[in-house]
Amino acid sequence: MSYLVFHHGSYYLQLRVPGDLKSRHGAVVRVNLQTQESVLAKVLALRLASDWLTRFDADRAIGAQSVPLPTRDTPAPTSRTTPQPPSSTARTQHRRD
Repeated sequence: MSYLVFHHGSYYLQLRVPGDLKSRHGAVVRVNLQTQESVLAKVLALRLASDWLTRFDADRAIGAQSVPLPTRDTPAPTSRTTPQPPSSTARTQHRRD
């Protein structure tokens, strides 16, 4: 499944939030990957999608308590060690539909 969207000259991660978590995260999570390179964008999008899916599972497990949201620079906590993406500022947009 692709979470990659090209919009206004930059790639974005975009994924739908599960129905039971929309009140916390909104309907769609959208993160500007700040790159025009498709190969780099795909790697970043897959990493962030994994982080967000892990976050959704964690929110369900702890009852959606207040926990910091993952961004490209601060991923969701996981039980395994994963490589860090290149550091730069990521813009996270939460759309509530």
